[in-house]
Amino acid sequence: MKIPEPCNIRPYNQRQMDLFPPSVRSLIADNHLYIIINDVVNVVDLSCLYKKVSREGNPPYHPAMMLKILFYAYAKGIFSSRKIADAVADNIGFIFLAAWQRPDFRTISDFRKNNLKEQEVLFVQIVQLCEQLGMVKLGHVAIDGTKIKANASDANTYDSKRIEREIARWIEQADAVDQKEDHNYGSDKTGDEIPEDIRDRQRRLEKLKELKQQLEQSGREKINRTDVDAVFMKTNDGIQTAYNAQTVVDSAQQRGKAVDDFHKDSFAYDEDRDCYVCVEGQELPFSHLQKRKNKEPLRIYRGRNCTACPFFGHCTTNKNGRSISRHPYEKELRKMRQKLDSESGKAIYGQRKHVVEPPFGHIKSIMGFTSFMLRGLEKVKGEFKLVSTAHNLRKIWLYLKANGKTLAGMCPAPGN
Repeated sequence: MKIPEPCNIRPYNQRQMDLFPPSVRSLIADNHLYIIINDVVNVVDLSCLYKKVSREGNPPYHPAMMLKILFYAYAKGIFSSRKIADAVADNIGFIFLAAWQRPDFRTISDFRKNNLKEQEVLFVQIVQLCEQLGMVKLGHVAIDGTKIKANASDANTYDSKRIEREIARWIEQADAVDQKEDHNYGSDKTGDEIPEDIRDRQRRLEKLKELKQQLEQSGREKINRTDVDAVFMKTNDGIQTAYNAQTVVDSAQQRGKAVDDFHKDSFAYDEDRDCYVCVEGQELPFSHLQKRKNKEPLRIYRGRNCTACPFFGHCTTNKNGRSISRHPYEKELRKMRQKLDSESGKAIYGQRKHVVEPPFGHIKSIMGFTSFMLRGLEKVKGEFKLVSTAHNLRKIWLYLKANGKTLAGMCPAPGN
């Protein structure tokens, strides 16, 4: 039995029209994230973007509008230009920021790609805005890095041996095809008549030779064919092609060791004689240099008569004698260790995990940024500036929301 529509319900009519069309702004709350992003972009100086607008041709979309939707997308964890374009069509926040305009994914992608250097200028302005709001004290800051996956397949990483094997394989295939073509069509054909798939092989061979040259010039053991600037790094998910993104974090918003008698720190270094002296008064003279790939060598010092020492077996079990390595910047490293081991140093360093780690967790876990969209070191730098700006915008939003303040009342536009 079909039950009729109840009478005691609110009217529901999707075809009902208002006398006057509603403004999108009237449909959203004042303290929403995209309202703050809208106000921030209206405050900052966009001269770096305006000067790039051509006076000829079809007028482009307004840089402020493009910047707003890009900032909001990154703050909400939307990084694909296609997904941003979809959001501009059906998400009320994006519709408000875009003012009903609908740039396609290619326009969004090109705006991001073509304005990476400008992101640094805008990033600085927004940090200055945070300072103006009282969010930044610049008293205690912490510096750290986090590994973020590059936009490159790990399978496309080559070392010199793999490049040589690939080159040999393609040359062998090309020779085999040439012999087959000569047999079928004769040896007097021109290169223009070579089928497209053969020309593809030749182009791949040229790219492999170019990749080999880049690997030799870089001085690294491996290189990624897709993003030659990315490097292999050990991460929580194993070895990945990645970048190490560096940040400086202000504390306003966001080790002890046991030393025994046989630790390296218990050995005195005699700078005049260039040797170490152990607790028994025996010298460990300079022995040799230990080479390191792409780094300055270490100086190795070794004891000469350790087997006769009463502490042999405790200090070392090596019959060739106890060895100590000295870093090229050992003096500076020791000073830093002493500073960190002091009471004040321990107190300051103890704040590190509370200062610099939360932004990384926020960017990766809440914003969902775990892989770069762009390739190449300069583009990656620009994209991380964009990510950091989005993170700071979220911080501004939460700060204003928690304190019941508005941006317009605190930070007038420049020149006002």
